[in-house]
Amino acid sequence: MLDKRIIENKARQAGLSVSEFLCRCALGRKVSYKLTTEELGFYRMLTKYHNNFQRISNLVKAKDTGLLENINHVVSLLKVELKKFD
Repeated sequence: MLDKRIIENKARQAGLSVSEFLCRCALGRKVSYKLTTEELGFYRMLTKYHNNFQRISNLVKAKDTGLLENINHVVSLLKVELKKFD
């Protein structure tokens, strides 16, 4: 009975019927969950930061390699965090 409730809750969080949720899981398809308003705000903010740091990186490429390495590190960290939303 507990398993059934867990499945129902996960299906609801994904915005799917229980049967659609189970089909996707059984076939190894990705199940995406709806983002809360707060999570959506964080996603947009991280995307904005990522894009800004990428632009800065493009401007600095040949001038300061140390700064460029730091910027690229921040960009890669932001990419990791953004992938958590996929």
